[in-house]
Amino acid sequence: MKPITRSLRAFRKSSLVLVLCCLFSCQQTKQSAPELSDNKSSTQQSPIEKARQVLVHYWDTVALTDSMVATHPEVGEQAFADYVLLLWNVPPEVAQEGLRQFVDKLVPSDKVFLFYKGLFDKYLYDPNSPYRQEELYEAFLQAVIDQPQLDDLYKIGPRELISLVRRNKPGTLATDFSYTLSNGTTKRLYGLTTEFVLVYFNNPDCHECAVVTEKLQASPRIRKYLTAGRLSLLSLYTDEDLAAYWSTLDSRPGNWINAYDDKAVVKNQSLYDLKAIPALYLLDKEKKVLLKDVTFEALEQYLMVMENKQYL
Repeated sequence: MKPITRSLRAFRKSSLVLVLCCLFSCQQTKQSAPELSDNKSSTQQSPIEKARQVLVHYWDTVALTDSMVATHPEVGEQAFADYVLLLWNVPPEVAQEGLRQFVDKLVPSDKVFLFYKGLFDKYLYDPNSPYRQEELYEAFLQAVIDQPQLDDLYKIGPRELISLVRRNKPGTLATDFSYTLSNGTTKRLYGLTTEFVLVYFNNPDCHECAVVTEKLQASPRIRKYLTAGRLSLLSLYTDEDLAAYWSTLDSRPGNWINAYDDKAVVKNQSLYDLKAIPALYLLDKEKKVLLKDVTFEALEQYLMVMENKQYL
């Protein structure tokens, strides 16, 4: 399968947004005109109904019953990429309905179902995908689980995965865990009492972790929150082999909580969805998840907004 570039994604997204905006703005223009008939025409549909109709008929031109055509990258994957961007730009309830209908269309062919399931995994759940969107992925998994005619064999993985995807979602309480400091002291996440808690799951041997660590260390905003006592930064090493933890401990900032998971419980029991590291989780004082597995840039943006609300 061809990789999806960020520039292609931006082009497709802007194109679909333009189409939807035109679609919806036309609706607003038509509403100001006098009604000529009591019958509800297509131009009198609400924006949500128009979006629903687009999703319902999106796959009409793709022969999903023909596995040779439906699973061809130049046909199936191209159409799927645009479909995902359409899902991004409609209300959640419309997206969920569209996903249920799409899954229904995939049931007749095992080959077609597995092909598109792989695309859902790749586009919506892969940590390196610019299309990643766990809310949509969760809706897809639920649609698969709820599909009455689908073989139960294909529901085993989604049933296991959906519980992991739902864990530590924004707005829910984060899963508590213990961590061990370099002096052997063991503490718990819920023992931290600052306004914000940043949990940074990482491994010093990971290249991307090194990049994020450098950004965190160099960030004036992070430093400002730490100095003001508004933020605790818990850097947690999650692997069993502690050699990398000890070898880099001296290079870590002293105002971080540089800890390790003594028995690798977080990873081995899947307390957090660590399909890839580094992973950044921002919690509030009550340990409610504010941001789940976000980029450093998204974290900075959020803290900037909070800073503007309450000057340090």
